[in-house]
Amino acid sequence: GIDNLITSPHVAGVTLEASMRMATGAAANVLAAFDGTLDPAAVVNSEVLDSAPLRGTNR
Repeated sequence: GIDNLITSPHVAGVTLEASMRMATGAAANVLAAFDGTLDPAAVVNSEVLDSAPLRGTNR
């Protein structure tokens, strides 16, 4: 082992405020995806932005 190493859990994001911001941000991104205004930089696999369901052509 490493005698001079101390580890601790990362809990900075585990607050009510952080949880509310994450939920609000996620909902806003879902709505933006459906209305075509989602920033591609916010998407890891941005090729899905060209998919039929997000373009509204799957009906």
